[in-house]
Amino acid sequence: MEKVAKFKCEERELVGIVNLPDGRLADREKVGVILSVPALKYRISSFRLNVKLARRLCQEGFHVLRFDPLGIGDSEGEVRASLGLKHFLEIQTGKYEKETKAAIDFFKATYELDKIVLLGLCGGAITVLITGAHDHRVDRLVLLGIPVLLQNIPEHILEYKDIITTSEFAGQVLSTYKNKLVSPKAWGRLFTFKSEYKTLIKSLSLYLKKFFNNNDSRKHPRFNNLLLSCFEDFLARGKKILFINGELDPATWEFKAEFEDKYLRNKNNLDNSYEIHIIKKANHIFSLTECQLELSEKVSSWLRKEYAGQKMSILNGGKK
Repeated sequence: MEKVAKFKCEERELVGIVNLPDGRLADREKVGVILSVPALKYRISSFRLNVKLARRLCQEGFHVLRFDPLGIGDSEGEVRASLGLKHFLEIQTGKYEKETKAAIDFFKATYELDKIVLLGLCGGAITVLITGAHDHRVDRLVLLGIPVLLQNIPEHILEYKDIITTSEFAGQVLSTYKNKLVSPKAWGRLFTFKSEYKTLIKSLSLYLKKFFNNNDSRKHPRFNNLLLSCFEDFLARGKKILFINGELDPATWEFKAEFEDKYLRNKNNLDNSYEIHIIKKANHIFSLTECQLELSEKVSSWLRKEYAGQKMSILNGGKK
């Protein structure tokens, strides 16, 4: 069953949709899953991903809430005119944490939930990670396509070359130049200094590095340190995280190069605290139907495993 949910945050009304499992849950704790929004997208998310996830998880016996933060969708409030990269930076440093905590307050109290799981994509993933680290009511996190590098920093305007941070991304950029080798027009732009030399040089440099033994463990200047501290704080409470990334997503390459390779590989004591799953052919927003289906199945199976000690059957016609 789906129903409209309305609750308060800073005396303003937030609007969402609750998916309630049919029938009576037997011999298990009641687990609620809250789906966060990515950046300026409202509660349905890109390509209706949150809708599909909510309905799938509800079928598995979970209560699910997806809602609009202040100023987004049907919720009250306004979003300031500072959109674009500055807005993303605000999200990456906790902009929607208070709304997520208000959602936990409402959801847990209204439906007498025993456990809370938070799930988010991109900026939504950062939002739920920050919230989970600070709010001890959060039991599990599912982070989709989480960016580990800040999209912008104060007093600095990013150029295209600045977002090329991995050899995989560099290879993709260089492939576009490869296709121009037989183009007289492209050669003309090269010799008349109209090509993007900074981008080309940066891409070549990064791409060639993968052929050498590169043990550079220095932190990237745009690495989100808040993300790392929240990750450590959440796992320190004995909680668990599922990371899901898209194979074709540049954020995945940054995640591997700047977080997985430089940090996680040196933390063997955390091996049982997190899982990383890569979805083939998936982009940042998991737009392909086949990718959404795999994502839904992975989230569902992981949560079933995490709460395997509780019966997931629903006493309503023998549904499971």
